Amino acid sequence: MSFVANPAQLAAFKKRCSEPRYSQEGLVVEFTTTREFIKSVLPPTFEPAEGATGLINVSLWQSNVCGDFELSSVSVRCKADGIEGYWVLHLIVSEVPAITWGRETWGEVKKDGKARLMSNGTRKYGFAERAGVRLIEMEADFDGDQPDGPETLEWYDFEVKAFPNVQGIGLEVDPKLIALKVVEENARHAVGKGKLTLRGTRSDPLHTIPILSVGDFSYSTGTSTWSVLSERRLCAADESDRD
Repeated sequence: MSFVANPAQLAAFKKRCSEPRYSQEGLVVEFTTTREFIKSVLPPTFEPAEGATGLINVSLWQSNVCGDFELSSVSVRCKADGIEGYWVLHLIVSEVPAITWGRETWGEVKKDGKARLMSNGTRKYGFAERAGVRLIEMEADFDGDQPDGPETLEWYDFEVKAFPNVQGIGLEVDPKLIALKVVEENARHAVGKGKLTLRGTRSDPLHTIPILSVGDFSYSTGTSTWSVLSERRLCAADESDRD
């Protein structure tokens, strides 16, 4: 081993990082909120989608770029540059390699915490926890549901990549909007009824999200690929902190 990678190691690293692949098992529920709330949390140049909805997810992942990890996310549906997708408001990840990969490569809003997904017969239970507070709890029953066979889903994820400057009072350069294309190949998919509980703290204010209703819960296992669809300047660095 050496502190300096050789050309073969660099080539292998670049190839792996340019082709990230994942397998996952997850519990997801769609919620309805208000258009006003979504508008209030979107970055510049984004706009709410027609329906004021979002997704809450607790899942287990394996990856060729950042290992095994647990994850929870809260995202809202929106539009950017004519593309409809999801802006991630809150993201808990359990392992340092996965946190580092997401933050430094795509600008994901990952925070250190833990998530768990458990099964008891037809029942699934998942939670996400940070700083001793169980922020998300989801439990659903898939009794009587006939799991669907393989399915392919395609959707889009938006991230903003920005870095603080060395003085700690602004951004180093203009932030970038990253649009990611996600293709999921689900080997198993089931739908059931369940219950969602959100709690919050000052640094994780999930309790302030106005949840008007929740839909059916989905459980799936499968694989996914994530690729960069586009990237562009979002706004000037000194504009990103304006009201």
